[in-house]
Amino acid sequence: MKKSDREELERLERAWQDAAKAEHDAIERYNAASKALTVYLLKFRANPCGTQRNPAPAIPSEVAFLGAALELQIKPPEGRSFWMHWDRETPLRHALCAADERTLIVFHVQKPRSTPAKSVPTRLKDLWRLWSGFHVDGALSFSVGASSANVYQGTARNIRYRSDKWEGVDHNYEHKCGAGLHVWADKSTDPRILLISADPPRRLLTERGIVG
Repeated sequence: MKKSDREELERLERAWQDAAKAEHDAIERYNAASKALTVYLLKFRANPCGTQRNPAPAIPSEVAFLGAALELQIKPPEGRSFWMHWDRETPLRHALCAADERTLIVFHVQKPRSTPAKSVPTRLKDLWRLWSGFHVDGALSFSVGASSANVYQGTARNIRYRSDKWEGVDHNYEHKCGAGLHVWADKSTDPRILLISADPPRRLLTERGIVG
């Protein structure tokens, strides 16, 4: 074989090796990009905001009773908004409560019974005073049948409730929720607990009513 032919063969072989390496590198870059895209899409499906939500807080054993929950509109991560409607003739079956100024809870109440007012913690007396303008004159003890709310439902859009705040007479109220107000439940269908909290956390309960 002539020297020139051998050099040409070596040049072609190096060119083929370079092309093969370039193709291998391109495949690796594609695979890496596909993996990153897949991870992002999975995160997107779990959380449309693309950021990690704060986990739902634990359900407290003592809360302030604010009134009767009537309706709650929820926008799930996928699909259209939907309403939860509750029986207006039995208000205590869905009690709108607050654990503090940052957390609202709707309980599907079972077997409410009266208990002495002295059993109410001071912080809840203060919360009720802030909400209603009245002093606590009684308390309720009830069974819920669930102790956690870690099933994400979506964002709250609208809440309607009945309360005797301010005047001591029942009136119906409606609050259109701001952004970032998340709803958690104890289970995906027929929940017994619905917990509403903001991410990032913010005040939801004031002397003016529900805000945020």
